[in-house]
Amino acid sequence: MAEWTLVLPNNTTLGLTENNGLAVVGISGAGMPPIENIYTPYGLGDGALWQRAAVQPRLVTVLIDAVGTSWVGLHNLRAKLIEAVNPHEATPITLQYSAGGSKPTLYLDCYYDSGLEGGVTEGFMEKGMALRLLAVDPYWHVDTETTGDLAHIQTVTDVSGIVKRDTDGTITNLDTGVHDIAGGGANMSVRALAMLGTDIEAYGVFDQAGTVPVDVTGIAEWSGAAWSDPAPPWDTLWNYTGDGQMWGPAIEALGAVYAAGMYTTVAGFGFVVWKYDGTTWTAYETEDARPTALAFSPSGVIWAVLEDLSSNLVDIRYYDVPTLAWVSVSTPAAAASFTGTALAFSQNGMLYLGGTFTAVDGVTAKNVAMYNPATDTWSALDVGLNNSVYALIVDPSGLVYAGGIFTANGDASTAMERMAQWNGVQWQAMGDGLSDDVRALAIDSVGLLAVGDFTASGTRDLPSQSAYWHDNLWLDSGMGYASAHMDDGIWALYSASSVTYAGGFFTGTWVGAGTTSVTNAGTARAYPVITLTGPGALYYVINWTTNQWLYFDLTLLQGEILTIDLRPGIKTITSSFRGNCLPFLVSGNLIDWYLDPGANDIGVWIDDATADADISFEPRYWSADGAVPTP
Repeated sequence: MAEWTLVLPNNTTLGLTENNGLAVVGISGAGMPPIENIYTPYGLGDGALWQRAAVQPRLVTVLIDAVGTSWVGLHNLRAKLIEAVNPHEATPITLQYSAGGSKPTLYLDCYYDSGLEGGVTEGFMEKGMALRLLAVDPYWHVDTETTGDLAHIQTVTDVSGIVKRDTDGTITNLDTGVHDIAGGGANMSVRALAMLGTDIEAYGVFDQAGTVPVDVTGIAEWSGAAWSDPAPPWDTLWNYTGDGQMWGPAIEALGAVYAAGMYTTVAGFGFVVWKYDGTTWTAYETEDARPTALAFSPSGVIWAVLEDLSSNLVDIRYYDVPTLAWVSVSTPAAAASFTGTALAFSQNGMLYLGGTFTAVDGVTAKNVAMYNPATDTWSALDVGLNNSVYALIVDPSGLVYAGGIFTANGDASTAMERMAQWNGVQWQAMGDGLSDDVRALAIDSVGLLAVGDFTASGTRDLPSQSAYWHDNLWLDSGMGYASAHMDDGIWALYSASSVTYAGGFFTGTWVGAGTTSVTNAGTARAYPVITLTGPGALYYVINWTTNQWLYFDLTLLQGEILTIDLRPGIKTITSSFRGNCLPFLVSGNLIDWYLDPGANDIGVWIDDATADADISFEPRYWSADGAVPTP
C-alpha cells in the first residue's frame, strides 16, 4: 500500500495516514520535474538550434483530508502539519514515498511553499488541504548510499609489441602479442597498425604471434579473439631477413588496407604497395622505389612518397588505376637531402607532406609543405618547422597537426617542442610541447592523441608516452607503459571512438590506469563523492561512458586523502593534508561530472599500487515511480 510521510529536520516523522487523521487524496508534481528546453533561434532561418534540457525546481502539491474527532482535534492536526513545515528551518523537510513491494522507498527534499492557510471545513474535517512543497533539487533519491572500490591501476603481463585499450579502459595484451623468434627478440617491434573491418592489422619486425604461435612474416591479423596469418603473396618483405621485418607504412581506406612491401622478381626484388581487402592481395608495383609514406585522397586515390633506390631520388606520386601507373607530382629530389615520412589529406583535398627537406618541386619549404591537386602546385606553410616531421593529421575542422623531432618553427622565432598546429596562416606552439620524438597521431572521441618517445610536457610527467591534447595542455592518456624497451617508445597507433591500439618496441609487464564498472541504479544522473588515498602521482579520474575527464597535476603523499565531492551545491576538491586542492585540477569540469543511469566505466590513474580509491553516491530518480524492474 502506498504511503506518504514527512521526515522532519530532527529525524522524526509524520505519516500522512488515516491512523494519524491525515489522508492523502491526491498529489501532483511528484512525477517528472519541469523541463526548460534551452535553444538559440536561427538568425537567417526558421526554427532554432536545440542545446540542452535544463531540469527545473519542482512544486509538489499534496491534497490532504484532515479528519478530527472535535474542533480541538482538527486544530491539533493542522498544528502538527504547521510545526512540521516551519519555513524558518534552514534544513529542508523530506517527503517520503513508499509504494510497497520491490520498489525502493524514495525521498524528496522540500521547503514549504503554501497550502496551510486554512480552508473550508465540514464538521470536524478540512477537505482537500493543498500542502504545496518546493523541491529546489527536483530529483527523488534513496536514503542509502551506493559505495564501492575503484581500481586505480591495472597490470597486464606478457605484453609484446602491441596492446589494446578498450572503450571501458581495459588494457589487454592481445594473446601475448607478436614475437621475433628468429631474431632472438632483440629487434621485435610493431611499426604500423591499420583496421580492416573489425580486425587489426599489425606490421613490423616479428615472425610469430600469439601464445600458441602462429607463423607470420612481418604482418599479423588480430580478429579480436586470435591471431592469424593473412597469407600475403610474397616471400620477401621490405628488409625481411628471416626475422620478419616489415618497416613500411600502412593505412586503411574504403574497406581495404594499403601497406608498403616487397616482391621477388627474376632479377631479385622490387617494391610494391599492397592492397588487402581481407581476401585478395593486389599489387601496385613501384619497381625500385621504396614507399616511405602513404595517404588516401578524398577522391579515392592512393598517394605515396617513393624513394628510388636505383637513382637515389625521391618524389611524390599517385596511382592512376586506368593506366596502372604511378604518376609523379613533384620534381625528383636527391634522397640524401629529401625524405618524406608523413602524408595527410584535408577534407577539401589538400595534400600535406612532412619529412626532412628544404624544398619541394623547386618551392622552398622547411620539412613540411602543401600540394593543391586542382592547380598542380606546391606551397610552403609559412616558415615551416626546424627539423623532421614524422606524423601529420588533419582534424574535422581543417586544423593540421604535425609531430616529429622539431623544436621550433622554421626560422626558430617560436619554440614548438615536437608538436605544432597549422591554423591556415602560421604554425602555433601546442602548450609546452613534448619532451622527445612524436611518432604517430590519431583523433578519437576524446581528442588528439600523440604517441612516441616522450615522457613529459614541460614539468608534467607523461609516463604512458602517449598524451591527449586538452585545454591547451598535454595530459597523460593513462594507456600505460611496459617494463622493458620503452626507451624506443610507441611507434604505431590506431584509435577510433574510444578504442586504441598501440604498437612499438616493448615487452614485459604493462602498467596503466585502472578501470571499474559502477552501476547507478537510479533513473537520473548521480553525482558521486570520490575518495583517493596516497601515495602516488594522480593523473586523472574519467567516466569512459560519458567521456568526462578530471585531469590532475598532483602527487599524493603517503596517507593523504583527497576527496572529490561532485554533489550539487558542493563541487569541492579537498585534501586531508593541504585543504583546498582545486588548483591541482588542470583540466575538466567539476560542475557537470556525473554517473549516467546504468553501468559507468570509471577510470582512475594513480601510479602507485599501494594507493586506494573509493566511490559513494545516492541513486536519483526522475519520478516517485522509481525505476522499471530489470527483467
